[in-house]
Amino acid sequence: MSKSTTNDFARIIVNAFSLQSAITSNQMLADKGLTTAGWLVLRRLSNKEDLSVAALGRAFSLTRQRMFQIVNRLAEKGYVELQINEEEKRARKVLLTADGREVLKAVEKELTALLGDALSEMPEKSMDKSARMLRKLTLAISGETAEKADA
Repeated sequence: MSKSTTNDFARIIVNAFSLQSAITSNQMLADKGLTTAGWLVLRRLSNKEDLSVAALGRAFSLTRQRMFQIVNRLAEKGYVELQINEEEKRARKVLLTADGREVLKAVEKELTALLGDALSEMPEKSMDKSARMLRKLTLAISGETAEKADA
């Protein structure tokens, strides 16, 4: 990897962290009783239903215990529901509720409004390509395969 490529990569990472930090510090999540972690869990569940607490923990590089705390807070708010996994009785499945879908929709509507001008300047094809590239970088660094990462 050339020095220029390394610098570009570092810039991408710093900007991604800065964006995540800006979202975290924005009041819209707190107004809905969400933390960034809670919002990300809801996002993950909206894309892939029926995940165990352990699978969610692995997806976010968190311990099962830490993920269970996040999931319990979401369950208290009615955003997710825990069910016994019939295949593995000790593992509990996490399901997104209708309220969870509604709060996620509300957050994403506010994010779209906040980011609207900046996003409107970027062609959809470029956003898709950027998202795929960030996913590839994540997989490369974590050593995961696409199948494992989606589990």
